[in-house]
Amino acid sequence: MRIAMILVFYLFAFPCLANPSPGFKLSSTTSVKVKLNDDAKDGCWTNLRETREYAEEKLRSKGANIVPERRYGNHDYQLTVSVVGGRLNVNNKCIANITLELVTMVVLKNSSGDDITHFADVHQNEHLIAGYNKVNNSVLDYVKVFIDELER
Repeated sequence: MRIAMILVFYLFAFPCLANPSPGFKLSSTTSVKVKLNDDAKDGCWTNLRETREYAEEKLRSKGANIVPERRYGNHDYQLTVSVVGGRLNVNNKCIANITLELVTMVVLKNSSGDDITHFADVHQNEHLIAGYNKVNNSVLDYVKVFIDELER
């Protein structure tokens, strides 16, 4: 049974993919902040700076205005790259869940006229991978695919 589980992790990467919201264009954004969440243990994800710089440059090339701090207003967005993972005891290889999410915050009025804060996903992908010494290249690959799916 244990060998079967290891083979499953070695052979497959399990993606959970969603298409970008119809009509969304990066060039119509006011700002995009790139945020990284590193919950990977045991050195499974080590190229955080390269990941952030790569994501920022890809977004810029599609017309996005990159900002260092998150802004909360119309057409302000945040791209979050999250990696949660660690090493398997059996073979010392990394297993990780990689999530990419482009979100915005909007304030809506409820029926009483009160402001309600709402976070909306524009695009989200999630991947479970295993069997690598590090997930660095996989994260960069997924960032590339994620941003390539967004319209300029």
